[in-house]
Amino acid sequence: MNPSASPSGQSEVHRWLWRWHGYAGLFVIPFIFFMALTGLPYVWEHELEDWWHPEYRALTPQATRVPYEQQLTTAHAALPDKPLYMVKVDNDPRHATQFMFGTSDDPVSVFVNPYSGTVITQFSEWTRLSYAAISLHGLTFIEPYGSWLLELLACWGIVLCITGVYLWWPRGKGKLWGVFLPRLRSDGRTRWRDLHAVTGFYFAAVLALYLITGLPWTAFWGGKLMSTIQDATEQSYPHCMSSEAGMQSVPPTPDAKPVPLDAFVNFGLQQNLPGHLEITLPADNTRTVHLQNQLNRATVQKHFQLDLFTAKPVGTADWNDMPITQQAVALGISLHEGQLFGRITQITSTLLACIFMLMAGAGVAMWWKRRPQGKLDWPQSVTAPPLPLELKAALIALGFVLPMLGLSFIMAAFFSKTRRS
Repeated sequence: MNPSASPSGQSEVHRWLWRWHGYAGLFVIPFIFFMALTGLPYVWEHELEDWWHPEYRALTPQATRVPYEQQLTTAHAALPDKPLYMVKVDNDPRHATQFMFGTSDDPVSVFVNPYSGTVITQFSEWTRLSYAAISLHGLTFIEPYGSWLLELLACWGIVLCITGVYLWWPRGKGKLWGVFLPRLRSDGRTRWRDLHAVTGFYFAAVLALYLITGLPWTAFWGGKLMSTIQDATEQSYPHCMSSEAGMQSVPPTPDAKPVPLDAFVNFGLQQNLPGHLEITLPADNTRTVHLQNQLNRATVQKHFQLDLFTAKPVGTADWNDMPITQQAVALGISLHEGQLFGRITQITSTLLACIFMLMAGAGVAMWWKRRPQGKLDWPQSVTAPPLPLELKAALIALGFVLPMLGLSFIMAAFFSKTRRS
C-alpha cells in the first residue's frame, strides 16, 4: 500500500478490497470448511483402518507364511476377470497381503491371510473411508470439472488470505483486543468478527501454504502448467520412479518365464525400507517390475525397476535423484497430507483443520449477524479506485503465477464493467 495515499484514497481501496473479500468469502468459505473436514480422514488413514478393519489389520502372526505366488493365485481366483494392478506387502506381521485389481482409477482390493492363504475380504477401494475422503477432498466425483473448480477455489482462497490480512491491518492507534486478541466476552457480531479476523491474521499464511501445496494435484496448474515447465527445464521426476518407466526386461533364454512374486517381495524386504512395499507388475513380459516403499514421505522413499526374469534391479532412484523443484513439491505434498514429521504433523494438521473450520464458521456467523433482517446482504458494487502500484504488481504477479486466477480476474472485470454500463 502506498503510505502517501490520501485517507479518502485509502478508504476507497479498503472498500474495494472489502467487496472482493466478501465475494470470495461467499464461495471460498464453504470450500475451506469442506476441504478441512474431508482431509481429516486421510490424515488418520492408517489409524482409522486399524480400528475399522481388524479382520485384515489385526491378524494373529504365525511361524510360517504361504508363498506370495500362491496368495496371488488365490486372490486372482476371486477376481478372474480383472487384471492385477498392484501388490501391497506390509512388514507388520498383523496385516494381510493386499492385491489390487482393475485400474488405478477404479481399483478393487482382495485381502489374503498370509498364514492360511485364504481370502479374508474384497471390496472396491472407493468404498474405503480414506478413498471416499480423497474423492470428496479432490472433487473427483464431479470430474472432469472437479479439478478445475478445485483449482479456481484454491486460487481465490489465496486471495482471501491476502485481502483478509490487508483488511485486518490496524490503521489507528495500536490496540491489543480486537487486533491481536479476540474479544470473546463481547456479544453478537464483535465476537465472531474477532474470531474470524484475529485467528485469520495468525493463520492466513498457513492456510495459503496448504492451498498452494494442494495445487500440484489439479488438472491445469499441476497437470499441464507445472509439468510443462518441468519438462522444459529438465526438472521432471526420474523415469525410474514411474511404473511406466519404459525399461526392458531381457529373458535369459527364449523360453524363460518370469520369476515368482516371492522373488520381488524378498528383494524388497531385504532392503529394510520403512513403510510398506508396493509392487506393480507390468502388463507384458517385456517391461520391468516397479517396486517402491510407501511412507508418505518422499525423503525416505526408494524406487526400483526390477528385471521380470531375475528380480535384479535395472534402475533405482531415491530422494537424492529428484530435481530440486520435485523435492519442493514432494515436501509440500507430505506437509499437505499431514505426514511430513509423522505423528507430530498428524496432530498439527488436525488442529489446523479445526482452526480453519473455526475461521470459516466465524466468517459465516459474522456475515449472518451483519445482514439486514430477511436479506442475504450481498457485497455492494464498488467502482475500482486508482490502486497503489504495489497492489497492482501483486495482482498481476498472482495472475501470472496462477493463470486460472488471472483468467477469473479478467472475467470479473469484464462482467463488472458490463454491469455498470
